[in-house]
Amino acid sequence: MKYEIEKNLIVMVLSVMLILTASLACNKKKKEDILNNDTTNASNNNNNNNSTINNIDYTQSDNDTTSLNTLVSSLEYFSEDNVAIGENEEDVTEANLSTIKNRESDNNTFNTIFYNTTFINAKLPAHWFRRRNKVENKRIEITVNPEDSTAIVKVEREINADFIVDTTFDKKFNPGSKPINDLHTHYAKFKKLGKKVWQLTHISLWEKSLQDKESQMVFIKSVKVYKYDSSGNDSTLVWQADSSSQFFALNEIPELHPGDNIRVEAKVENNSDSPYVPKNFAFLHHSEIRRDLMEDTGIFSKKYTIGDKVGVHFAAIDILNSECLQNQSQDDYNSMVWGIPYRITSSGVNSDSTAIIALLGERDLFYPRRDIHEDNMPLLQTEPIWWRKYEEPAANFNILVDNKNDSTIEASAIVNVNWNLNGNLIVLDKEGAKYNNPITWKRIKKTIAEIALRRAELIKKDGQWQLIKFSPMQIIQRDEAKRTITIQKISILKNYDTIWQITSPMKLLTKTDIPKIIAGERVNIIVEVQNDDNNKKILLYLHHLGNVRIPFIEGINGVYSLELEAGKIQGINSVVIDAIEMDCLTNKLVPYNAAMWKIPYFIDKQK
Repeated sequence: MKYEIEKNLIVMVLSVMLILTASLACNKKKKEDILNNDTTNASNNNNNNNSTINNIDYTQSDNDTTSLNTLVSSLEYFSEDNVAIGENEEDVTEANLSTIKNRESDNNTFNTIFYNTTFINAKLPAHWFRRRNKVENKRIEITVNPEDSTAIVKVEREINADFIVDTTFDKKFNPGSKPINDLHTHYAKFKKLGKKVWQLTHISLWEKSLQDKESQMVFIKSVKVYKYDSSGNDSTLVWQADSSSQFFALNEIPELHPGDNIRVEAKVENNSDSPYVPKNFAFLHHSEIRRDLMEDTGIFSKKYTIGDKVGVHFAAIDILNSECLQNQSQDDYNSMVWGIPYRITSSGVNSDSTAIIALLGERDLFYPRRDIHEDNMPLLQTEPIWWRKYEEPAANFNILVDNKNDSTIEASAIVNVNWNLNGNLIVLDKEGAKYNNPITWKRIKKTIAEIALRRAELIKKDGQWQLIKFSPMQIIQRDEAKRTITIQKISILKNYDTIWQITSPMKLLTKTDIPKIIAGERVNIIVEVQNDDNNKKILLYLHHLGNVRIPFIEGINGVYSLELEAGKIQGINSVVIDAIEMDCLTNKLVPYNAAMWKIPYFIDKQK
């Protein structure tokens, strides 16, 4: 009897061990498949309009709240970049006289239409923009309904910014500043598909309004989107929203194609006692860097043409109480902004090419400007104050598909993506100006003409394309004769041991080849750089999290080092190594000269 009990006990222990071993192997396999799951879902976009990353098994999460927090932080719909839409600084150089002339023309039109002796005619200022300082107190509120395995997520961000207004038409940039304290709110619905596996099913618009709700005077009541047909008629209503918290299934988001002409229409309400006519000015922010004045005929409207960057986008309807644009100093900022989601998909005739472009185009990894610091805030008072200002880049996809015709892999593809980057290097010249008054400094522009290069390898399984390898991104001068700066090697060290190293920016990497760093962990980055002209000094910077630019410490023989603390957002991230010639920052006559690598890395959960 005792023997039988011991025998049964041994069998039970062995069974438990087998189950645990199988479970661990399964979890390991799931972790290795995160990238493939991600891209597989993205390749379905042309069929079901799902998000790029909307079905990932976060096996390392401890509970539903942790899983959803991590998932929300990784989705493009909730990117920090979408918070900043409509806050891009306009060109405020003294040479930009055409903008002022157009602005004066707009004012003459308004004065003609709204002239009334009882009211004061509102005018557009010479210049205005928002300068966001920081996003504080990001909150993610999650309500899980276990009965139907769904969850509602509310994302809030408190935004602190300055409202810069220049009401003088004196051909000088001498603005005033007003405080902005906004609240950005965004909702989403998720469906639970399995243990710690959540899928995004619905999203709302996002709204940016005053934190002090009692002071809110301007409101957006509804938004409609119309599409023009081949005959130029805009009678086709493709989307409508009557509340910023209204939910839309992912397949209800407008799907548009490059070159489509659409018209956005907004109804607004103003409860202020402002004496100005018109009481509101409305602007449409789109294509990430454009801000267009909307026509006011009782309903604000604006036509624009869809760009060619496939992926998830937000156009922003921006309503301002006109009074806050009439002066430079009063604390009277009042505005409401709605962010309207839409998706751009390729209209190419080749189905494989279309699917591949849609898959890669929706990934931040394949977009060159994301992660490059473009702000104008100084780093240190002892170094030049500079930044880049890029135009919206245009991409060229060179796709070579090889059909396999076997049971597991239907086809493979090698893709070369080239982005033409045009813009300006902006350097502030402090000569003859007081250092404590930066807005008086002259802005020197230097032309940027670069090309961003990246390679990728994909395979096709069950009719769906999956990204299996991709290279870092190299950003170099388009003119080969100007390419004097070369980044030769990048190494990542942990506790003085090299954990990753690369010598070619075009090397294809699998997920396992990407450097892995624990959230919050500190690592050292060592970069070797060479300039063909040995007399030209190079400054090296790291662009991190899209809005931080950190200088490297220069060693000997072109070796630079930096200690970096990894962020806490799990998944694939990237940093930009930026080598720029010092003379082009300190000498007015020296043209722009730089080279950059955009490097991927994977942040793992804290142990």
